[in-house]
Amino acid sequence: MSGESEPDFGFETEASLIYTETPQPVLVKGKFGDFCFYTNGSPDRGRSNEDFFLLHTTDPSADCGAVGDGAGFYGNGGEMATILATELQAGFKSGDLSEVESNAHTRMSQAITRNNEMDGGASYVAWKITGNKLRFRSAGDVRLIVLDENGQVVGSTKDQHQPPPSDNVVWNCVSATKKPKPERLKEFKVELQPGYRSIIASDRGWKDVSKSSSHDARRLRLEQSIRSSNEAVAGLVRGKSTEDATQAILTALEQVPVGSEGTDDTTLCVYDFTSTPD
Repeated sequence: MSGESEPDFGFETEASLIYTETPQPVLVKGKFGDFCFYTNGSPDRGRSNEDFFLLHTTDPSADCGAVGDGAGFYGNGGEMATILATELQAGFKSGDLSEVESNAHTRMSQAITRNNEMDGGASYVAWKITGNKLRFRSAGDVRLIVLDENGQVVGSTKDQHQPPPSDNVVWNCVSATKKPKPERLKEFKVELQPGYRSIIASDRGWKDVSKSSSHDARRLRLEQSIRSSNEAVAGLVRGKSTEDATQAILTALEQVPVGSEGTDDTTLCVYDFTSTPD
């Protein structure tokens, strides 16, 4: 999503809550709109949820939150997600997210050294809505899209999970072995209008990327997948209420054939922007 770079991602905050299990979607009345979120672990994998939803409601001037997803490549996705979630929580409380990725990287690195592991990481999108401005930071394959009042896609983050020829790495998420990229340590801004809708989801909320032996072909398929999955999600939710839109996506996910490893964890948030302050 194109956007204006901002120097700070500040919050006037006191507290935030981290959710990892919500058996049913939760509807929240925000300051500038309504949002509905859901997070739950895979029923097939015999482990706790490696996704999370962070809800921040005490900023008097903004609606804030985050979706995160632990990278499961090395079997430590839950620990990596917990590290990132608590660093985001600390950032919301302090009013500054600029050091979240660096702090999480340091703690992740210490964790894999302590546990004699190769790597680890987690993806996220964190956002703040003030007035009609949507500000966000992101890393990895958690995605955010914006729909206009007619339900048409007007913006989308790009998946930053673009694998090199070998898939056996954590790539472009917040990583235990790779320092955060300077160009990603900034905020982006999008202007909203009443009736606009934002959807944020971990990777299960979007179409899987097809495998290919060619790195270039993978990148092309990724771009095609982003466009097609954005349009598919937009079609599912068009004309539906906040709760019904959330449920429509969850119902569609239930109908996706289950692979050999079972379903993945699922985290989803639908935010409907209704008005600017008086």
